[in-house]
Amino acid sequence: MQNLQLYKVAVIILVVISCSAPAEKILDLEKAGTDFNAGKFFKDKIEQTNKTIATPPSSMSKKEALKKLDENFFAKDTLCYYTSEAFDGRYIDSKSDYSNRNKKHEGVYGYTYRTISWNKNDSLAVLKGIYFQTLNMFETAKGELVSVRATNESYSDSNHTKIISYLKKKYGTAKKLSKDNEAEVLQWQANDMTIQLKTTIENVEEVLSIDMDGKKEVKKETEYTIEYYKFTNKYLKDLKTVKIGRWYLDSDD
Repeated sequence: MQNLQLYKVAVIILVVISCSAPAEKILDLEKAGTDFNAGKFFKDKIEQTNKTIATPPSSMSKKEALKKLDENFFAKDTLCYYTSEAFDGRYIDSKSDYSNRNKKHEGVYGYTYRTISWNKNDSLAVLKGIYFQTLNMFETAKGELVSVRATNESYSDSNHTKIISYLKKKYGTAKKLSKDNEAEVLQWQANDMTIQLKTTIENVEEVLSIDMDGKKEVKKETEYTIEYYKFTNKYLKDLKTVKIGRWYLDSDD
């Protein structure tokens, strides 16, 4: 009888494990609140990147090697406190930065997780059906979310229009932070977090072919790059002292 009970318990455990939700592969940016676990989200991604980097190319076939090149690559960095008169006192910077290698840090502030290799077909984050190819996240040492940055590249202004319409409907009229001759920067307040959006428009050319006379067949398109930022308001002063990466666009104070 005892063995039967143990068997039942084992079966229940297996069922629970098999029914557990798999780790998120695509982040819904609306769910990125102050309690979002960035470390957990990026854990498998960082491990896969390290595994790929550690694999000798000679151990793979050409086909396997080319497939590896299509993978996303991610990096984790540790940010620490430092003090310098050059930066008016205390600041936050990467522990691995070359200029800090001989400096003694004054404690760990937190960690950043960055997308360092991607292509336009990647999808790491989503907002109202619009997918973003890159995703960077910043958390404190205690695991509280500091900031998120996601980018979307496309050849249509529809993504830009849809996102602005959605954010306006949910959070109201945006505050414009743009300066003269700069790309538009819009800002919304979302409870204890701030959302910022910037869209850069650029005309790009792709050379399709070149004939014997040197004449080029060129494809011209308009590229739209959307930068989405979301940061925790209480950490804005800290973000102003971070010396690596871009984690917010602008602020009034």
